[in-house]
Amino acid sequence: MIIGNLANWRRYCSLQEDFEKVFLFLESLSADAPQGKTVLRENEVWANVVAFKETGDPDTKLYEAHRRFLAIHCVLAGEEVFPEDAHIPCLRKSQGEDLVKVIAKIAIEKNTTV
Repeated sequence: MIIGNLANWRRYCSLQEDFEKVFLFLESLSADAPQGKTVLRENEVWANVVAFKETGDPDTKLYEAHRRFLAIHCVLAGEEVFPEDAHIPCLRKSQGEDLVKVIAKIAIEKNTTV
């Protein structure tokens, strides 16, 4: 997992051919971006803007990790907790603030069904 600042995305473009496309899309967004899925390349690259009001009890949520897709998480508003590679998505640091984020997915194997 890479945790960094969106301003430094160009450092990572050599790691994966679709990073530039995804990071340029992420740079175009603000905290008031409309929610929903944007397909950047059918079945292979997309981004989903989501907003969360409540996180629920972290003890009842499942950890997730990715095998078929690279995931890029970009927080647009609020703060999220990332406990290493396997993570519980959408956990906020404080209960009083909303979380708005984008989750982009890039297929590791091309032509992978969503």
